[in-house]
Amino acid sequence: MKYRRLTPKSSGMALQRDRPCPMCRNGQPSVTIPASDSASRHDNVLLCIEDFQCYEDLEGKNRVVHRIVACGQCGFVYTNPCYTPEGFTWLFEKAGKSYGQSAGRCHEQAAWLLQHIPGSESVLDIGCGAGAFLKALPQGITRYGIDIDAASINDACYNDADEHNAAIHFINADLTNTFFEPDTAQGGIPDVATITLFHVLEHIPDPQKTLLNLRAQCRDNAALIVEVPVIDRATTEQDQDIVGFYTIQHLSHFSKASLHAMLRRCGWRVKFSDDISGYNGYRVLAIADSQQHQAVSSSERQGDEAATNDYLMQWRRNVAQVETVLSTLLASIVTPVDIIIWGAGQHTEYLCHLTGIFNSECRFLIVDSDPLKQGTTLHGIAVLAPDAVPEKLWRDGTEPIIISSYGGQPQIEQQLLQRGVAQQRIISLYKQPNAY
Repeated sequence: MKYRRLTPKSSGMALQRDRPCPMCRNGQPSVTIPASDSASRHDNVLLCIEDFQCYEDLEGKNRVVHRIVACGQCGFVYTNPCYTPEGFTWLFEKAGKSYGQSAGRCHEQAAWLLQHIPGSESVLDIGCGAGAFLKALPQGITRYGIDIDAASINDACYNDADEHNAAIHFINADLTNTFFEPDTAQGGIPDVATITLFHVLEHIPDPQKTLLNLRAQCRDNAALIVEVPVIDRATTEQDQDIVGFYTIQHLSHFSKASLHAMLRRCGWRVKFSDDISGYNGYRVLAIADSQQHQAVSSSERQGDEAATNDYLMQWRRNVAQVETVLSTLLASIVTPVDIIIWGAGQHTEYLCHLTGIFNSECRFLIVDSDPLKQGTTLHGIAVLAPDAVPEKLWRDGTEPIIISSYGGQPQIEQQLLQRGVAQQRIISLYKQPNAY
């Protein structure tokens, strides 16, 4: 099928809203406004992609502005406009396997917690997904999990429903609603010794409010484990990815210094920190303390700005390198041919905006292993399950196959080879990618 981008249309709901800086609150209170009218008041725009489509074709209604800004007052980097709660739910309904983590990551996280907080008798995991981390903890620990996604909570409750996992308490709740407000009818968070947020804080519209609410409701001696990607490590751990550090799913873009500063503001004192090997993960262990409004120092801010500039320069080189790979492919094609793209996630939308692959006269077919994406269309191109493609086409076809994924590239390449696809047909865009 030919690439066909639909004209943007109104969704009938506010998908995005302007907001002040999540760190210093610079600017006016958040109001719901059209994304096209959202402008940075005193902020520096670092990156902007207009008319970004979130997954499947929805008559052009699921388009957003992806704008990354640095606060002109404190330097904190964040996405503005951000998503409204309704917009987030609707836009990312088909994200599916675009979220997730590498196999074995939950066991590493559990071992880390037991090493650094050996006496913790109870744990609350916020953003628990299907509960893999909680299930990796010993049975003697009282375990709670909270997640906004009802399907994930359902999977957590009913998958592997043995005696060990049955003792875990799972709750379907939104971090931004009154469940996390102290002294509400919902009762607030469970009383636990340790609270964990693994790659959650960067997704929350108001991370400071969440941290303050957790501090107000927790025990005086509570421990908090937070892990986020940081700009300090982006050039080494996300060194090739064209989606990279400033993904559309992240709303706050931390550095090590800004994470520490936000935790201080919210009454959490960092006791220990760790660079997690193999991907961009910066993990801290903090303990409940009094609020300290100590901002990022001038030297730390200069370091963050330098890291940001270095990363953006590298990101532009990454885009150029991917464009070179795709341009070389198109130049080798004498007449328009069919091209298979494996991947219907945000990476393919980045290819739409940043490269010329869809400007050709070629026809396309998109394949994705995520059931949520199968049976949809992406810019008029059908998205099929791998098994829906005839075996003969995999084994004997000549069509080039572009792997449109960073973290999933090794697994996809292996699946293609197992299906009998010749190595010379496979177009891999990255060398040795790192994934969470």
